[in-house]
Amino acid sequence: MLVLVLVRAQAAPENATAVPELDALRSSYQRNITAITNARDTRTEPIRRSYAGELERLQREITTSGDLDGALQVKAERERLTSNQEPTATERAAMAPALAALRTRYEKELEPIVTLIRNAEDQQKRDYLAALDRLQRQFTTQNQLAKATLVRTERDAIAGPTLPKASPAPTAATNALSPSAVAGAGQLDPAFAEKIAAAIRDKKLALSELSRPKGGAGNDVPAEGAVLVGFEFFETRSNGFPDIRSLRPIFLTTAGVKPGMDRGKMEKITNKVMARPGYAVGGIHVYHTNNDGRIQGLQVIFMKMVPAEGRLDHSSSSTYRSLWFGTLPHKDKPKELGGDGRPVVGVYGFHGADCDCIGLVQTSN
Repeated sequence: MLVLVLVRAQAAPENATAVPELDALRSSYQRNITAITNARDTRTEPIRRSYAGELERLQREITTSGDLDGALQVKAERERLTSNQEPTATERAAMAPALAALRTRYEKELEPIVTLIRNAEDQQKRDYLAALDRLQRQFTTQNQLAKATLVRTERDAIAGPTLPKASPAPTAATNALSPSAVAGAGQLDPAFAEKIAAAIRDKKLALSELSRPKGGAGNDVPAEGAVLVGFEFFETRSNGFPDIRSLRPIFLTTAGVKPGMDRGKMEKITNKVMARPGYAVGGIHVYHTNNDGRIQGLQVIFMKMVPAEGRLDHSSSSTYRSLWFGTLPHKDKPKELGGDGRPVVGVYGFHGADCDCIGLVQTSN
């Protein structure tokens, strides 16, 4: 399902005016985001108008036929469109075939624009974070620590919740997460964990396809029952573009977070991403420029956990996406793995010194 996501600049700290350099960076970022928003609105408005007209026509037809329930469904969809609301999973499942077909066509028409806008927003955010990093280092080396602290506060607010840096060593003895990461992530609901553990014992698991054909060795599925909640990355460059040489999955268990098996040689941690409390990884987008190279780019899809039902909520209101790590897709379309609301309980795929490919392990129902 598609949803237009706008990255809003967070409110500035009250005393940020004491740092003109920070104000200048923030203003530039906000201008760029506003320009992207305006471009989004301009490009999507004709599609929205067309969809609104189709809904109006369909409602007239259904009303004439005397189908009250169908007419109410279309009326509700028109109201959602006017208020920029996405249908919930329940509302989507209940749609009559004619309405569902219109909605599907509408989303397909929006998809290229949505992808372009998301990528542009992601790139602006990454550029802003990199500029904040440089400014923070500059103030720190100049012993302007108060200013450096304000810049770090701004960066943390823009970046959102992430794992603190873990040890760069790849071995099981030295890749444990920091106590602060364990304390901040919470624990997995015991009943949810037991549902997952039972599925593992009963072999009721499903493998997504791999991000590229390279064999399926190296399954990593915590037997006690866990959900995937994040990754740590070692990013490098190949053929002039950033890529992901290796990664480390992060799982949430009833005892807290735990690192999974390193996929490739984790020489150091260059980036990381972690689910917000109450959320887990529901899927990933993986980008390869060809079937011979390592992972070029990866984006994480997070979904709200529904422990009582043993699933993730993949409705748009309970889903969000990370930035792209590595390279933004620029040649072929990325491959989407997972994304259907089944919990991701492990990863698999061939890896040696590099993480050549990745797939997801999910519960089968």
